[in-house]
Amino acid sequence: MQCELQKDWQTILNKTQFLKSEFDLTSKNIALLGAGRYGKVALEQLKKKNYNIICFLDNSPEKQGNEIAGIPVVSPNSDILDSVDLIITTIRGINPEITVDLPSISFDQWYVIQNIDNFKYVRNNLLCDDLSKQTLDKILLAVLTNDKRYYSEVTDFNQYFSLPNFRNNYNEFFIDIGAFVGDSIEKFMWANDGLFKKIIAFEPGKRQYDASQKRIKRLCEEWALDPESISLINAGIGGKESFAEMDLTQSHLTSINLINNEITNKPSSIKITTIDKQLKNIPVTFIKADIEGMEMVMLMGAEQTIVKNKPKLAICVYHNINDLVEISEFLKSLVPEYKMAIRHHSYLHSETVLYCWIED
Repeated sequence: MQCELQKDWQTILNKTQFLKSEFDLTSKNIALLGAGRYGKVALEQLKKKNYNIICFLDNSPEKQGNEIAGIPVVSPNSDILDSVDLIITTIRGINPEITVDLPSISFDQWYVIQNIDNFKYVRNNLLCDDLSKQTLDKILLAVLTNDKRYYSEVTDFNQYFSLPNFRNNYNEFFIDIGAFVGDSIEKFMWANDGLFKKIIAFEPGKRQYDASQKRIKRLCEEWALDPESISLINAGIGGKESFAEMDLTQSHLTSINLINNEITNKPSSIKITTIDKQLKNIPVTFIKADIEGMEMVMLMGAEQTIVKNKPKLAICVYHNINDLVEISEFLKSLVPEYKMAIRHHSYLHSETVLYCWIED
């Protein structure tokens, strides 16, 4: 595998240098394609470089005419495109059609180019096994080349429980952050033969919460469990006590926009709490989190719990391209003895998970 690792990394470096020479953003008028959650992530990162972002392009009439951080959202057919030199796409998982004849690069590609040394540090200093390094290489190659076939080379479908340390442990205090419809709870049961100390799950979406309740009831009946052994809380987890507005237009939780600690009467308002507040005196052994790009914020609100208990962690790091670097470095600073690995659990860009544990 060492030869393949060296070859892939050299390919990554070559592709990075090529794209860097092709796309110089200095003094360019830039349009961001996509005014959704990830467009805002991209804007925040690009502003740090003082690039000239003149507009967002979005097909949604509901978004057009609005502003994001002072940047107008316009139609892709707007006359403002006459002033645009370069388009940065912020729509992930697909290759959007761009009808105007302008050079374009994805935000993920730009971020990798700018931060290749940070990815190299994580690869060579934080990830503890060759499969993790290979997985990272294939993810970066998929991003840099827009070729999704790289993902299939490292796909592992046993999400959260494929590593030996994360299964067959019969005394777990398992925390499921972003329980969705209870699917991870059921997988946890099978990975541990239905034996555990306690499960506490958090899910902010009402429909998802209701579905989780039904699944938990079924699981308790099928596994002959005490219903008190699984607690489900209808709340989101973040970095501070607050309220949030949730996008109810999709069948699943797609984004959370925090409201400044004010209670709102909107039907989409949800409570946000923190792990440190909710689990202050609980000996947590395993935390899983998949919360639509809020993972880093959540971890900041779980710092005391992580430092005190050093639980196993399975944290999704695919929602934002910067998540793997920032989250792995943050967790290593909290618990230097953590072993770290990543696995990729789909044929697309989604479902990359960072695993952290203490070696026995």
